[in-house]
Amino acid sequence: MSRCSGTTGKSKALSSAASGATTPVLATSSTSSPYSCSPRKTCGQMTSCAEARYRLEQCGDHRIDGDNDGTPCEALCK
Repeated sequence: MSRCSGTTGKSKALSSAASGATTPVLATSSTSSPYSCSPRKTCGQMTSCAEARYRLEQCGDHRIDGDNDGTPCEALCK
């Protein structure tokens, strides 16, 4: 004989939502962007500062920010 805790999974989810609890949402590839995280590029292969910023911020490609000042590809993003 199984014991019931008195709440179902559905009511637990509702109570979490009602309490203001949030679940982190990961970015998906369904967002439309002219840039991609693959293949890996060097600053010399990028065509704009916008692309370099995208790769730094969205792809986590910190190697393109050599001095760690938050500005990727210094020659592109003057």
